[in-house]
Amino acid sequence: KPLSKRCKMSIVMVISALGPGGAERIISALANYRQSTGCDVHIVTFAKSNHDPFFTLDKNISLTHLDQSKATANAPMRMVNICSRIKALRHFIKSKSPDHIVSFIDVTNLTTLLAGHNLKIPITVSERTDPAVHALPNAYRWVRKLLYKKANSVVVQTRFTQEYFKDLNTLKIIPNP
Repeated sequence: KPLSKRCKMSIVMVISALGPGGAERIISALANYRQSTGCDVHIVTFAKSNHDPFFTLDKNISLTHLDQSKATANAPMRMVNICSRIKALRHFIKSKSPDHIVSFIDVTNLTTLLAGHNLKIPITVSERTDPAVHALPNAYRWVRKLLYKKANSVVVQTRFTQEYFKDLNTLKIIPNP
């Protein structure tokens, strides 16, 4: 988008953390680009606030850590943690009233779709792995099959991944730059 056509959108981008991975590189580059076009960009993670981003972010990008990355092997506590994460993200989204939400990586995508349910904000989810190789537990796969139909668009990187999600009407292939 040329800089002469300034963005007037507010965008919330969601990812579990901003470490040195590929999805983190892409979300950082996308956030920096959208900020350079004049968009109001907010990145939210589930990490603790002492986790600085690995990749450089424009100083005008808002970065919020929800401190919701608690892990446990205890199934009831895991459900409590998931519900807490959804509630915290929903509260954050409502506080920002964005025009669009972009989420990265499988489980974070599910959390984002649940948190954004009935908020009438378009949500794009980005699958950054090959689900045929990086298999989720059965319960997550079942939830993903239901929830991805609610996304405004689902972005994948390859034709192989496109084949995995072939039943979705909103699928787009965008390879890594």
